[in-house]
Amino acid sequence: MKRLGTALHIINDKTMIVKCDDIKSIRSFKKQFRINSTVVTKSVKSIGKLKDIIGPIDCPYASIRIFKKVSTLDLKKCINERVYVQ
Repeated sequence: MKRLGTALHIINDKTMIVKCDDIKSIRSFKKQFRINSTVVTKSVKSIGKLKDIIGPIDCPYASIRIFKKVSTLDLKKCINERVYVQ
């Protein structure tokens, strides 16, 4: 499990925006975090898949496509918590 970053926002119960942790280079970041990788909470509960990396190179954000089975209450618990990639 690799730490992706901190969950910031949920959009329409379908997408989560994550502020990625500090990175050394975008090249190594893209090697570590592949599109469609499964994203999990600190309790290793799957919440979605990595959809895209967006924003500036020195402070990237990630968009997560949330699984339909994840409840809104579980998503709200994720805000301001760290999420990880399996």
